[in-house]
Amino acid sequence: MPQYETAYRFDRDDNNSLVRFGDPNLILARTISYELGYDHQLFDGQLLVQLSAFYRDISDQQNTTTYTPVNGSPYTVTTSSSYSDIRGFEFTLRKSTGRWFNGFLNYTYQATSSGNFGENYLFEDPKRQADYDENTVNTYQTRSIPAPFARANLNFSTPRDFGPWLGPNILGDIMVNLLLRWNQGGWTSYNPNNAGTLNYANNASNKIQNNVQYVDYFDATLRVSKSITIKHVTIQLFADISNLFNTMRLNNTGDLNYRASLHLPQSDAYNNIPGTDKFGDYRNPNVEWQPEENGVNLNGVPSSTRAIYYDGNTKTYWQYTNDASIPNIRDRWSQVDQKRINQINSDKAYIDMPNPSTYWFLNPRNITYGLNFSFDID
Repeated sequence: MPQYETAYRFDRDDNNSLVRFGDPNLILARTISYELGYDHQLFDGQLLVQLSAFYRDISDQQNTTTYTPVNGSPYTVTTSSSYSDIRGFEFTLRKSTGRWFNGFLNYTYQATSSGNFGENYLFEDPKRQADYDENTVNTYQTRSIPAPFARANLNFSTPRDFGPWLGPNILGDIMVNLLLRWNQGGWTSYNPNNAGTLNYANNASNKIQNNVQYVDYFDATLRVSKSITIKHVTIQLFADISNLFNTMRLNNTGDLNYRASLHLPQSDAYNNIPGTDKFGDYRNPNVEWQPEENGVNLNGVPSSTRAIYYDGNTKTYWQYTNDASIPNIRDRWSQVDQKRINQINSDKAYIDMPNPSTYWFLNPRNITYGLNFSFDID
């Protein structure tokens, strides 16, 4: 089913011009799934090993088409003109029963391709439509770089009658549940230099795509509980801890100044200082910002005396001293000590963090605790 707002949305701008409307008669998206698997039990059914390969064909996905009249404002209509294919395999190790422990481990590897049928833009002006049809890459298929992920749900519990040496069942009905999730960082296209070319005659694109990776994602959630039963009443004390290890994830990695400050793998797509950074790398809040810029003119005056400038030819770093007592501008430049550079790069002090510092990390560790009461009316 399509989302309600995309089916019935009707928006106007401040001039009362139509800018967006939905379509309640949208074709429903359709998914056709195939899966081939093998299950095998080990240790008299204590463990279950599952291997499977899957393929999902999704058609008539929601999309939008923008109409541009000769006179008037453009408006956007909800359509069903996109598709995607998802394929991969997964491995699962599962223990469903047990007096003390149960849970599962899962690893999934999948790849996705997607594209569009039809036009994303329609122009009333025939010339503009012809130019768009000749140059559009809208119908090119997008193939993502596979990003595997893994999940685990581990549950440790004590039997209800456990712990007689500390009193009647004092250590019974204790449960510790741990949820773990890891995703390999996905890839995105970062090409501010607009490097590469388009070959319209062969309907092919040589544009640089999927050239920068995000940092890996990791999350852990812990739940601890203890149940106490008194006649017909069960009292459960619990504590939930999200982001158990207080893993920091940077917010707003799309900020342009932030991206330009990273040391990214060398590419014609951007002018960053070469390095191994990924989108999502950050400077520790306790480290002072030390800007670094790529490129240096040792015979000129730089725009900033605070910044350190990188010479790609010699792989050295230079800084300018605005000392009027030194008549020769070239003599005002000095090479930065390599030990200092190593420390700056190790601390990632060069990263220009996006937003005010209060918005850098929006996922602090959170602890929720409380009581549950259950009544047995039988």
